[in-house]
Amino acid sequence: MAMSTLEPGSLPKGAFGLRQRATTRASVVVVDMVYAPVRRGDQQGILMIRTAATEGKTSPQDAVGLLNKALHRADARIDPDQLIAPAQTSPASGSVTATPTSPPTP
Repeated sequence: MAMSTLEPGSLPKGAFGLRQRATTRASVVVVDMVYAPVRRGDQQGILMIRTAATEGKTSPQDAVGLLNKALHRADARIDPDQLIAPAQTSPASGSVTATPTSPPTP
């Protein structure tokens, strides 16, 4: 199995995605996962879209198109500010620094 990130330019601002390629004896399965922090009014959440296709046998669904449909159905918008690391005060200096974070592993 190999994992890579989806091209950021192919995703809406604030969303991120991963691609898995798993080779079995019979085929190669490609799985795309797109995550998007969302907001509807004062509610926050995350939409996760996952598509899977057997390479060469089935055409993959467009994960970004499905994300857009899900946003429309939920009456929500992508909120990229949700995934920005909070500023933290350094105990030694009292200065504010950003702490890097990684997205959760699905």
